[in-house]
This record gives sequence, C-alpha cells and structure tokens, in this order.
Amino acid sequence: LAAEAAGLPGAAAAAAEVGDILRRPDEARARFAADRLATLAAAAALAGSAPPHVAEAFSRTRLAGPRRTIGANDLAGATDLLLERALPGI
Repeated sequence: LAAEAAGLPGAAAAAAEVGDILRRPDEARARFAADRLATLAAAAALAGSAPPHVAEAFSRTRLAGPRRTIGANDLAGATDLLLERALPGI
C-alpha cells in the first residue's frame, strides 16, 4: 500500500505509523492502525484509479492533515473539481 500511495500527502507517515503500532500493539493502538491502514488503502486505490487531484485531495485531508469529522475538511480549492467529477455538468 505504501508503494501504491507513494507521493501522496501523508502516505509515507501513515505507513510508518502503522508499522510502529504493529511492532508494539495494544487494543487502542490496533484500532488506530486499522483506521490508518483502511485510509491508506483508499488513498492507494484512488492513486491507481482516480484523477491525480482527487487522490491528492483525499490524501491531504485524511492522511496529511489533522483528523476531523468527515465532511469538515478544508479542501483548499478542490471542491469544484470534486463536485464536477461526482456530478458532471451540474
């Protein structure tokens, strides 16, 4: 996953966090590792299938930035591009 998401904001740090947690697991840290691993997998999938601006925006708001409630991230100008991808022509 780290290789597939390489170059995306926060991907290397997320992969390193997961590795660190797996070396010293406990239940709370394992839950965090599972969350980070799932988010890293989504970023890697987007890197391979979505336009670069979509993968970058996802990674920047979910891996590199502060953790926020879903939908409360600052998309830094990517809003129009993402809406056009989701709802073409509207």
